[in-house]
Amino acid sequence: MQMNIASAIIAVTGAVLYITDLAIRPVYYSNGKSVGLGLAILLLLFSTLEFCITIWTAHFGYEATSSDSDMGMMAIPYTISAGGMFPTEVCLSPPPPYDFVASAEK
Repeated sequence: MQMNIASAIIAVTGAVLYITDLAIRPVYYSNGKSVGLGLAILLLLFSTLEFCITIWTAHFGYEATSSDSDMGMMAIPYTISAGGMFPTEVCLSPPPPYDFVASAEK
């Protein structure tokens, strides 16, 4: 997660440098086209995209590693056979009604 934060800081620094470059230096023309301006704008867009991706990755990385979540995970076992997947346990009867389970616990 620290690398994501460091990358975000570097991306912001790059974006600030490109904005400063666009504001200060004169525009160079080659055959009537502004090569330097187009390149600086493209690099500014890439720096902005890098910043957005690193912030998104850092956020979801934190969400995945934080111990605050109480989400459970259900695993369904299965067996792979030559013909396809088959459940490991065959349940022929449906589960009992809730009233029957609740009265049995009392």
